[in-house]
Amino acid sequence: MNASDVELVVVGWFWPRNIFVPNIYLNGDECDLLMLAPSGRTTDFEIKISRSDFFADAKKLKHYRYRSAFEHKTTRIKCFGDKCLVPNHFVYVVPETLNIMPSDVPKYAGLWTVKENERLCWSERITRLKEAPTIHKESIDVLSKMARGLWARYAQRAIFAPRKIGVQL
Repeated sequence: MNASDVELVVVGWFWPRNIFVPNIYLNGDECDLLMLAPSGRTTDFEIKISRSDFFADAKKLKHYRYRSAFEHKTTRIKCFGDKCLVPNHFVYVVPETLNIMPSDVPKYAGLWTVKENERLCWSERITRLKEAPTIHKESIDVLSKMARGLWARYAQRAIFAPRKIGVQL
């Protein structure tokens, strides 16, 4: 199972209610998959396909920002003299074969596992081992506006066209 397989399962779980933007940078930090809900709330899905990659992820600067925002319940924290945007939720998504436990993730993060069995429907392939707590309750409108156009282009080219799924945008 590779990162694209995991990404497709996450998108399939939420389709068509939410918008997804892959590999977007917030404050210089990459989000593997950023989800924007109709409410304006955002979720950063961090996809890991190896245990070493999962444990190395903790060294990223964005985790300091997410932890700080979680502790202070705010969307904007001090960041190099400027303000940083922080998503409402953060979730690690890993293949179930990695055996990552809820105790391995930070308190501000959720943990979902994905089954490799392609015969199962989207909802049967995801197990939510730990729900993602709310980092803060504010919505981020600027991201929503930017992402709508990117999501339509991405969904058409990267997800549905190669797999010949009958979805019209």
